[in-house]
Amino acid sequence: MTTDRNMEVGHRFLATRRIRLIQFLMLSTVKVVLTFVRFLRLFKSANSTLDRPIKLVIESGANGWELIEYQEICGSACEYLGNDSVVKVVVDDRRYYLRTLRKSLRSANPTHYFYDPRTGCQGNWRSIWQSLAVAIILQWNRAVPIAWLTDLPVRRWRMQCFVVTAHCGVTVTLMSPRLVCDLFPHPRLAGPSLMAISTDRVINLGLLRALQPKVDKARAVFSGSLYEPRTTILNEIQEIVHKQGHQFEILARTLTEVRVGNEDYWLRLAQADILVSNADQIAGPGIDDTGMPHLIFRYSEALAAGALLIAPRVPGIERYLIPGKHFVSFNSIADAAEKICFYLENEEERLKIARAGNEQIASLTNSHAYWNAIDSALGTESISI
Repeated sequence: MTTDRNMEVGHRFLATRRIRLIQFLMLSTVKVVLTFVRFLRLFKSANSTLDRPIKLVIESGANGWELIEYQEICGSACEYLGNDSVVKVVVDDRRYYLRTLRKSLRSANPTHYFYDPRTGCQGNWRSIWQSLAVAIILQWNRAVPIAWLTDLPVRRWRMQCFVVTAHCGVTVTLMSPRLVCDLFPHPRLAGPSLMAISTDRVINLGLLRALQPKVDKARAVFSGSLYEPRTTILNEIQEIVHKQGHQFEILARTLTEVRVGNEDYWLRLAQADILVSNADQIAGPGIDDTGMPHLIFRYSEALAAGALLIAPRVPGIERYLIPGKHFVSFNSIADAAEKICFYLENEEERLKIARAGNEQIASLTNSHAYWNAIDSALGTESISI
Protein backbone atom coordinates (compact mmCIF):
# COMPACT_ATOMS: atom_id res chain seq x y z
CA MET A 1 0.00 0.00 0.00
CA THR A 2 2.79 2.42 0.98
CA THR A 3 4.72 1.59 -2.21
CA ASP A 4 1.65 2.25 -4.37
CA ARG A 5 1.05 5.56 -2.64
CA ASN A 6 4.68 6.59 -3.11
CA MET A 7 4.49 5.67 -6.79
CA GLU A 8 1.30 7.74 -7.18
CA VAL A 9 2.95 10.74 -5.52
CA GLY A 10 6.04 10.29 -7.70
CA HIS A 11 3.98 10.14 -10.91
CA ARG A 12 2.03 13.23 -9.90
CA PHE A 13 5.29 15.08 -9.15
CA LEU A 14 6.74 14.20 -12.56
CA ALA A 15 3.52 15.18 -14.32
CA THR A 16 3.51 18.53 -12.52
CA ARG A 17 7.13 19.17 -13.48
CA ARG A 18 6.32 18.36 -17.11
CA ILE A 19 3.36 20.74 -17.10
CA ARG A 20 5.48 23.50 -15.57
CA LEU A 21 8.17 23.02 -18.19
CA ILE A 22 5.64 23.17 -21.03
CA GLN A 23 4.07 26.31 -19.55
CA PHE A 24 7.48 27.98 -19.11
CA LEU A 25 8.48 27.26 -22.71
CA MET A 26 5.12 28.50 -23.98
CA LEU A 27 5.33 31.68 -21.93
CA SER A 28 8.88 32.41 -23.11
CA THR A 29 7.91 31.91 -26.75
CA VAL A 30 4.79 34.04 -26.47
CA LYS A 31 6.71 36.87 -24.78
CA VAL A 32 9.21 36.95 -27.65
CA VAL A 33 6.41 37.05 -30.23
CA LEU A 34 4.50 39.81 -28.40
CA THR A 35 7.65 41.88 -27.88
CA PHE A 36 8.21 41.76 -31.63
CA VAL A 37 4.58 42.76 -32.26
CA ARG A 38 4.94 45.67 -29.86
CA PHE A 39 8.13 46.75 -31.61
CA LEU A 40 6.34 46.75 -34.97
CA ARG A 41 3.40 48.62 -33.43
CA LEU A 42 5.67 51.44 -32.30
CA PHE A 43 6.49 52.19 -35.94
CA LYS A 44 2.79 52.77 -36.58
CA SER A 45 2.12 54.84 -33.46
CA ALA A 46 4.17 55.75 -30.41
CA ASN A 47 1.05 56.50 -28.35
CA SER A 48 0.45 54.50 -25.19
CA THR A 49 -2.54 52.30 -24.44
CA LEU A 50 -4.09 54.84 -22.10
CA ASP A 51 -3.84 57.95 -24.29
CA ARG A 52 -7.56 57.67 -25.06
CA PRO A 53 -10.74 57.49 -22.96
CA ILE A 54 -11.17 54.31 -20.94
CA LYS A 55 -13.40 51.80 -22.67
CA LEU A 56 -13.97 48.18 -21.69
CA VAL A 57 -15.14 45.51 -24.11
CA ILE A 58 -16.72 42.44 -22.49
CA GLU A 59 -17.05 39.34 -24.67
CA SER A 60 -19.21 36.26 -24.31
CA GLY A 61 -21.17 33.86 -26.44
CA ALA A 62 -24.91 34.27 -26.95
CA ASN A 63 -25.56 31.60 -24.30
CA GLY A 64 -23.03 33.21 -21.98
CA TRP A 65 -24.98 36.47 -21.93
CA GLU A 66 -27.99 34.55 -20.62
CA LEU A 67 -26.02 33.55 -17.50
CA ILE A 68 -26.26 35.45 -14.23
CA GLU A 69 -22.45 35.58 -14.14
CA TYR A 70 -22.15 37.73 -17.26
CA GLN A 71 -25.23 39.82 -16.61
CA GLU A 72 -23.70 40.83 -13.28
CA ILE A 73 -20.22 41.40 -14.72
CA CYS A 74 -21.68 43.79 -17.29
CA GLY A 75 -24.04 45.46 -14.82
CA SER A 76 -21.33 46.04 -12.23
CA ALA A 77 -18.90 47.31 -14.91
CA CYS A 78 -21.48 49.86 -16.05
CA GLU A 79 -21.92 51.02 -12.46
CA TYR A 80 -18.14 51.31 -12.07
CA LEU A 81 -17.20 52.97 -15.36
CA GLY A 82 -20.49 54.33 -16.71
CA ASN A 83 -22.68 52.90 -19.47
CA ASP A 84 -20.83 54.72 -22.25
CA SER A 85 -17.51 53.13 -21.25
CA VAL A 86 -18.66 49.51 -21.47
CA VAL A 87 -19.27 47.65 -24.74
CA LYS A 88 -20.97 44.26 -24.79
CA VAL A 89 -19.82 41.88 -27.56
CA VAL A 90 -21.78 38.77 -28.53
CA VAL A 91 -19.79 35.95 -30.17
CA ASP A 92 -22.51 34.24 -32.20
CA ASP A 93 -20.30 31.56 -33.72
CA ARG A 94 -17.07 30.18 -32.27
CA ARG A 95 -15.79 29.44 -35.76
CA TYR A 96 -15.58 33.18 -36.41
CA TYR A 97 -14.35 34.17 -32.97
CA LEU A 98 -11.21 35.99 -34.17
CA ARG A 99 -13.21 37.83 -36.83
CA THR A 100 -15.64 39.04 -34.14
CA LEU A 101 -12.70 40.06 -31.93
CA ARG A 102 -11.09 42.17 -34.68
CA LYS A 103 -14.42 43.78 -35.58
CA SER A 104 -15.15 44.74 -31.97
CA LEU A 105 -11.68 46.24 -31.54
CA ARG A 106 -12.01 48.32 -34.72
CA SER A 107 -15.45 49.65 -33.82
CA ALA A 108 -14.98 50.23 -30.06
CA ASN A 109 -11.25 51.06 -29.91
CA PRO A 110 -11.13 49.83 -26.28
CA THR A 111 -8.38 50.35 -23.76
CA HIS A 112 -9.25 47.04 -22.02
CA TYR A 113 -10.68 43.74 -23.18
CA PHE A 114 -12.46 41.23 -20.90
CA TYR A 115 -11.44 37.79 -22.19
CA ASP A 116 -12.97 34.43 -21.27
CA PRO A 117 -11.27 31.22 -22.52
CA ARG A 118 -14.68 29.49 -22.61
CA THR A 119 -15.91 31.75 -25.42
CA GLY A 120 -13.68 30.73 -28.32
CA CYS A 121 -12.42 27.39 -29.64
CA GLN A 122 -12.44 24.51 -27.15
CA GLY A 123 -10.09 22.11 -28.94
CA ASN A 124 -6.93 21.32 -26.98
CA TRP A 125 -4.10 22.64 -29.15
CA ARG A 126 -6.21 24.74 -31.48
CA SER A 127 -7.46 26.75 -28.50
CA ILE A 128 -3.85 27.52 -27.51
CA TRP A 129 -3.01 28.74 -31.00
CA GLN A 130 -6.17 30.84 -30.97
CA SER A 131 -5.22 32.39 -27.63
CA LEU A 132 -1.84 33.37 -29.14
CA ALA A 133 -3.71 35.05 -31.99
CA VAL A 134 -5.88 36.86 -29.42
CA ALA A 135 -2.78 38.07 -27.57
CA ILE A 136 -1.24 39.36 -30.82
CA ILE A 137 -4.45 41.12 -31.91
CA LEU A 138 -4.91 42.77 -28.51
CA GLN A 139 -1.27 43.85 -28.42
CA TRP A 140 -1.51 45.33 -31.91
CA ASN A 141 -4.67 47.23 -30.97
CA ARG A 142 -3.22 48.38 -27.63
CA ALA A 143 -5.98 46.74 -25.60
CA VAL A 144 -5.05 45.48 -22.12
CA PRO A 145 -6.46 41.97 -21.48
CA ILE A 146 -8.41 41.09 -18.36
CA ALA A 147 -8.66 37.29 -18.49
CA TRP A 148 -11.49 35.69 -16.48
CA LEU A 149 -10.35 32.25 -15.29
CA THR A 150 -13.23 30.71 -13.31
CA ASP A 151 -11.63 27.24 -13.18
CA LEU A 152 -7.86 27.57 -12.81
CA PRO A 153 -7.25 23.80 -12.45
CA VAL A 154 -8.64 23.24 -15.99
CA ARG A 155 -5.37 23.02 -17.86
CA ARG A 156 -6.55 24.24 -21.28
CA TRP A 157 -8.31 27.35 -19.94
CA ARG A 158 -5.37 28.15 -17.69
CA MET A 159 -2.92 27.98 -20.60
CA GLN A 160 -5.17 30.17 -22.75
CA CYS A 161 -5.29 32.81 -20.03
CA PHE A 162 -1.57 32.95 -19.36
CA VAL A 163 -0.89 33.17 -23.10
CA VAL A 164 -3.32 36.09 -23.52
CA THR A 165 -1.87 37.91 -20.49
CA ALA A 166 1.76 36.91 -21.12
CA HIS A 167 2.91 40.45 -21.90
CA CYS A 168 0.45 42.66 -20.04
CA GLY A 169 -2.90 42.66 -18.28
CA VAL A 170 -4.09 40.34 -15.52
CA THR A 171 -5.74 36.96 -15.04
CA VAL A 172 -8.52 36.94 -12.45
CA THR A 173 -9.12 33.68 -10.57
CA LEU A 174 -11.37 32.34 -7.81
CA MET A 175 -8.37 30.77 -6.05
CA SER A 176 -5.57 32.20 -3.93
CA PRO A 177 -2.60 33.12 -6.22
CA ARG A 178 -0.19 32.36 -3.38
CA LEU A 179 -1.31 28.73 -3.32
CA VAL A 180 -1.53 28.10 -7.07
CA CYS A 181 1.46 30.11 -8.29
CA ASP A 182 3.26 26.88 -9.22
CA LEU A 183 0.54 26.19 -11.78
CA PHE A 184 0.65 29.66 -13.34
CA PRO A 185 3.89 30.79 -15.00
CA HIS A 186 3.68 34.55 -14.49
CA PRO A 187 2.81 36.65 -11.40
CA ARG A 188 -0.04 38.75 -12.85
CA LEU A 189 -2.69 36.63 -11.19
CA ALA A 190 -5.40 38.26 -9.04
CA GLY A 191 -7.59 36.44 -6.55
CA PRO A 192 -9.44 34.97 -4.89
CA SER A 193 -12.02 37.10 -6.65
CA LEU A 194 -15.54 37.70 -5.45
CA MET A 195 -18.35 37.33 -7.94
CA ALA A 196 -19.06 40.59 -9.77
CA ILE A 197 -22.51 41.64 -8.60
CA SER A 198 -24.36 44.88 -9.23
CA THR A 199 -25.89 47.22 -6.69
CA ASP A 200 -29.22 46.93 -8.49
CA ARG A 201 -29.14 43.16 -7.99
CA VAL A 202 -28.47 43.45 -4.25
CA ILE A 203 -31.35 45.92 -3.86
CA ASN A 204 -33.74 43.76 -5.90
CA LEU A 205 -32.86 40.64 -3.91
CA GLY A 206 -33.56 42.50 -0.67
CA LEU A 207 -36.99 43.46 -1.98
CA LEU A 208 -37.62 39.91 -3.20
CA ARG A 209 -36.83 38.41 0.22
CA ALA A 210 -39.07 40.97 1.94
CA LEU A 211 -41.97 39.83 -0.24
CA GLN A 212 -41.68 36.18 0.79
CA PRO A 213 -44.37 34.92 3.20
CA LYS A 214 -43.39 33.95 6.74
CA VAL A 215 -42.98 30.21 7.31
CA ASP A 216 -43.09 28.23 10.53
CA LYS A 217 -40.06 26.10 9.79
CA ALA A 218 -36.68 27.33 8.53
CA ARG A 219 -35.38 25.84 5.25
CA ALA A 220 -31.83 24.68 4.51
CA VAL A 221 -31.21 24.43 0.77
CA PHE A 222 -28.57 23.75 -1.85
CA SER A 223 -29.33 25.15 -5.30
CA GLY A 224 -26.99 24.69 -8.25
CA SER A 225 -25.36 22.11 -10.48
CA LEU A 226 -24.16 18.66 -9.42
CA TYR A 227 -20.76 17.16 -10.18
CA GLU A 228 -18.22 15.14 -8.26
CA PRO A 229 -17.14 15.48 -5.53
CA ARG A 230 -20.03 17.91 -4.82
CA THR A 231 -22.74 15.27 -5.36
CA THR A 232 -21.27 12.85 -2.84
CA ILE A 233 -20.61 15.57 -0.26
CA LEU A 234 -24.15 16.95 -0.42
CA ASN A 235 -25.77 13.52 -0.29
CA GLU A 236 -23.78 12.56 2.80
CA ILE A 237 -24.62 15.87 4.51
CA GLN A 238 -28.29 15.37 3.68
CA GLU A 239 -28.30 11.86 5.13
CA ILE A 240 -26.85 13.01 8.47
CA VAL A 241 -29.18 16.02 8.71
CA HIS A 242 -32.21 13.82 8.05
CA LYS A 243 -31.13 11.41 10.77
CA GLN A 244 -31.13 14.35 13.19
CA GLY A 245 -34.77 15.03 12.35
CA HIS A 246 -34.21 18.05 10.09
CA GLN A 247 -34.59 18.68 6.38
CA PHE A 248 -31.88 19.68 3.88
CA GLU A 249 -33.20 20.17 0.34
CA ILE A 250 -30.99 19.61 -2.71
CA LEU A 251 -32.49 21.59 -5.60
CA ALA A 252 -30.02 20.70 -8.31
CA ARG A 253 -29.35 19.63 -11.87
CA THR A 254 -26.56 17.70 -13.53
CA LEU A 255 -24.15 19.52 -15.85
CA THR A 256 -26.02 18.17 -18.89
CA GLU A 257 -29.49 19.25 -17.74
CA VAL A 258 -31.13 22.59 -18.58
CA ARG A 259 -30.51 25.37 -16.07
CA VAL A 260 -33.37 26.78 -14.06
CA GLY A 261 -34.34 30.27 -15.26
CA ASN A 262 -32.44 33.18 -13.70
CA GLU A 263 -35.47 34.67 -11.95
CA ASP A 264 -36.47 31.26 -10.59
CA TYR A 265 -32.92 30.77 -9.34
CA TRP A 266 -32.93 34.10 -7.49
CA LEU A 267 -36.34 33.24 -6.03
CA ARG A 268 -34.95 29.95 -4.68
CA LEU A 269 -32.18 31.83 -2.90
CA ALA A 270 -34.55 34.46 -1.52
CA GLN A 271 -36.88 31.78 -0.14
CA ALA A 272 -34.10 29.87 1.68
CA ASP A 273 -33.15 30.57 5.28
CA ILE A 274 -29.87 28.66 5.00
CA LEU A 275 -27.92 28.13 1.79
CA VAL A 276 -25.31 25.36 1.85
CA SER A 277 -22.48 24.88 -0.61
CA ASN A 278 -19.14 23.20 -1.04
CA ALA A 279 -16.20 24.91 -2.76
CA ASP A 280 -14.38 21.94 -4.28
CA GLN A 281 -13.16 22.06 -7.86
CA ILE A 282 -14.64 19.81 -10.48
CA ALA A 283 -12.74 16.57 -11.17
CA GLY A 284 -12.02 14.99 -14.56
CA PRO A 285 -9.57 14.61 -17.47
CA GLY A 286 -7.39 17.64 -18.19
CA ILE A 287 -7.93 19.04 -14.70
CA ASP A 288 -5.07 19.37 -12.21
CA ASP A 289 -6.03 18.25 -8.71
CA THR A 290 -4.94 21.13 -6.46
CA GLY A 291 -6.92 19.90 -3.46
CA MET A 292 -7.83 23.50 -2.67
CA PRO A 293 -11.29 25.14 -2.55
CA HIS A 294 -12.18 28.19 -4.62
CA LEU A 295 -14.44 31.19 -4.05
CA ILE A 296 -17.46 30.09 -6.07
CA PHE A 297 -20.25 32.54 -6.93
CA ARG A 298 -22.56 31.10 -4.26
CA TYR A 299 -20.68 33.05 -1.58
CA SER A 300 -21.78 36.37 -3.07
CA GLU A 301 -25.18 35.16 -4.28
CA ALA A 302 -26.26 33.67 -0.96
CA LEU A 303 -25.27 36.72 1.06
CA ALA A 304 -26.86 39.10 -1.44
CA ALA A 305 -30.08 37.08 -1.14
CA GLY A 306 -30.04 37.54 2.64
CA ALA A 307 -29.64 33.87 3.59
CA LEU A 308 -27.23 32.37 6.08
CA LEU A 309 -24.39 30.82 4.09
CA ILE A 310 -22.78 27.61 5.34
CA ALA A 311 -19.72 26.86 3.21
CA PRO A 312 -16.00 25.99 3.47
CA ARG A 313 -13.36 28.52 4.43
CA VAL A 314 -11.57 29.43 1.19
CA PRO A 315 -7.93 30.59 1.48
CA GLY A 316 -7.84 34.38 1.15
CA ILE A 317 -11.55 34.92 1.80
CA GLU A 318 -10.84 36.98 4.93
CA ARG A 319 -10.09 40.03 2.81
CA TYR A 320 -13.83 40.10 2.06
CA LEU A 321 -15.74 37.88 4.48
CA ILE A 322 -14.99 36.76 8.04
CA PRO A 323 -16.05 33.20 8.96
CA GLY A 324 -18.30 33.19 12.01
CA LYS A 325 -19.32 36.80 11.40
CA HIS A 326 -20.52 37.01 7.78
CA PHE A 327 -21.00 33.30 7.09
CA VAL A 328 -20.55 29.94 8.82
CA SER A 329 -17.65 27.77 7.72
CA PHE A 330 -17.31 23.99 7.98
CA ASN A 331 -14.33 21.68 7.64
CA SER A 332 -15.96 18.27 7.21
CA ILE A 333 -19.21 16.63 6.20
CA ALA A 334 -20.10 15.92 9.85
CA ASP A 335 -19.28 19.51 10.82
CA ALA A 336 -21.50 20.87 8.02
CA ALA A 337 -24.43 18.67 9.07
CA GLU A 338 -24.04 19.67 12.72
CA LYS A 339 -24.04 23.37 11.88
CA ILE A 340 -27.04 23.08 9.56
CA CYS A 341 -29.01 21.46 12.40
CA PHE A 342 -27.83 24.05 14.94
CA TYR A 343 -28.83 27.07 12.87
CA LEU A 344 -32.14 25.53 11.85
CA GLU A 345 -32.94 25.36 15.57
CA ASN A 346 -31.49 28.76 16.56
CA GLU A 347 -33.23 31.53 14.66
CA GLU A 348 -31.67 34.46 16.51
CA GLU A 349 -28.10 33.32 15.81
CA ARG A 350 -29.00 32.49 12.22
CA LEU A 351 -30.53 35.88 11.51
CA LYS A 352 -27.64 37.73 13.18
CA ILE A 353 -25.01 36.22 10.89
CA ALA A 354 -27.27 36.39 7.82
CA ARG A 355 -27.84 40.13 8.34
CA ALA A 356 -24.12 40.77 8.86
CA GLY A 357 -23.28 38.85 5.67
CA ASN A 358 -25.92 40.71 3.69
CA GLU A 359 -24.67 44.09 4.92
CA GLN A 360 -21.08 43.13 4.11
CA ILE A 361 -21.81 42.03 0.54
CA ALA A 362 -23.85 45.22 0.02
CA SER A 363 -20.88 47.26 1.26
CA LEU A 364 -18.44 45.38 -0.99
CA THR A 365 -20.76 45.87 -3.95
CA ASN A 366 -21.24 49.60 -3.31
CA SER A 367 -17.46 50.04 -3.07
CA HIS A 368 -16.91 48.12 -6.35
CA ALA A 369 -14.66 45.55 -4.65
CA TYR A 370 -14.58 43.29 -7.74
CA TRP A 371 -13.32 45.97 -10.11
CA ASN A 372 -11.07 47.64 -7.52
CA ALA A 373 -9.22 44.34 -7.07
CA ILE A 374 -8.69 44.14 -10.84
CA ASP A 375 -7.51 47.77 -10.91
CA SER A 376 -5.03 47.10 -8.14
CA ALA A 377 -3.58 44.13 -10.04
CA LEU A 378 -3.36 46.13 -13.28
CA GLY A 379 -1.29 48.88 -11.67
CA THR A 380 -0.30 51.50 -14.27
CA GLU A 381 -2.67 49.81 -16.75
CA SER A 382 -5.60 50.46 -14.42
CA ILE A 383 -9.08 50.50 -15.88
CA SER A 384 -10.13 53.52 -13.85
CA ILE A 385 -7.32 55.96 -14.78
